[in-house]
Amino acid sequence: METGGTTVADVCDIMTAPGDSLTNFVNATMLMQGNQCTESNWQESLSYLSNSTFDGTSSYRQWIYQSCQSFGYWQATQAGQGNPFQAFSLLTADEQQEQCKDVFQISQQPDTAWTNAYFGATDIAGTNILFPAGSGDPWHALGVTNTTKLNNPSLTPVFMIETAHCRDMYAPDVFGEPDPETVVWGHNVIAEGVAKILSE
Repeated sequence: METGGTTVADVCDIMTAPGDSLTNFVNATMLMQGNQCTESNWQESLSYLSNSTFDGTSSYRQWIYQSCQSFGYWQATQAGQGNPFQAFSLLTADEQQEQCKDVFQISQQPDTAWTNAYFGATDIAGTNILFPAGSGDPWHALGVTNTTKLNNPSLTPVFMIETAHCRDMYAPDVFGEPDPETVVWGHNVIAEGVAKILSE
């Protein structure tokens, strides 16, 4: 994985350090967020998500709505000895579904079967789509990473080896050193693909 910025190894070192798992989680979060505090009050979190005014930068509310309505991409873990993510054990799928009720008044489980049928799952029936993903992103397993099921040459997977979640969205050389070759390649494929789509 890349150097510069917080690495997976940095987070694992903190999360597996001796001591209280909640303290480890707080320390890892502070490292990743530049020592900025994260809201931990449930009501204030719900209030933040309930605000439908777009601030021009955050897409968090939109992502949570899509998860509640269509995707069901909940991040949860089980408690257990040796689990470095034990601090997350209180964040269950049920808790996240409760958030859907409180914020969006969505009480049913996400209709993932309908979403997959309508959008084609990995057998996409669209055109002019780029699918960036990184091998270090756990979400890549839910995406399109090769051309095996693509039925249209205008559908382009952009699978970048040893890159993390949303790495393609960062500016070139953002971490103060040259980007790895795979990121340079990914940026080029995306730029060329978008230019081609816009010229048609």
